[in-house]
Amino acid sequence: MALKIALNQNPDLNLHLAYEGIVTSDNVESILDLIKTNMPIWLPNSSAGKASRLAVECLQNIVRHAHGGSAYVMIYHHDKIVSMQCRNVVTEADKEKLETNYKMLEAHEPADYQTLYRQQLSNSNFNERGGAGIGLFDIAYRMGKPPIYKIDPTDQEGLYYYTVTIVLTQTI
Repeated sequence: MALKIALNQNPDLNLHLAYEGIVTSDNVESILDLIKTNMPIWLPNSSAGKASRLAVECLQNIVRHAHGGSAYVMIYHHDKIVSMQCRNVVTEADKEKLETNYKMLEAHEPADYQTLYRQQLSNSNFNERGGAGIGLFDIAYRMGKPPIYKIDPTDQEGLYYYTVTIVLTQTI
């Protein structure tokens, strides 16, 4: 696994981990171990358990949905927030599903996210790759807000870069 400790080029942003390549279940475990080990160092009063649960969901989505398997993952902190950013390639169909799900989340208040998550869980059609978008609702419910996302076209027709940023934990 090619985890890289990145040089800090921005004094306001502490980048702790960067990985680019094929994301597999083995990589997920290694990244989670890194989070669990380092969270008390990065933010002593934070919850490594909550961070791990959020990271698992985001990383599992990459493993299941990355077209071609290639992705990148960065973990960084700024002030009192530890975030993870993941980027992978998705198909046109996945792009449309993501946009629909994000619109649904944006149309509701954070207090509704638990109900939305449970509705998705009981009403979704599972497929060979997993839970039909349930992970996004789980992340929004656990974070209390939708993840930040961006979808950009690639050089290949019908394929898109999907970048999602989640807040693993923050202290007040």
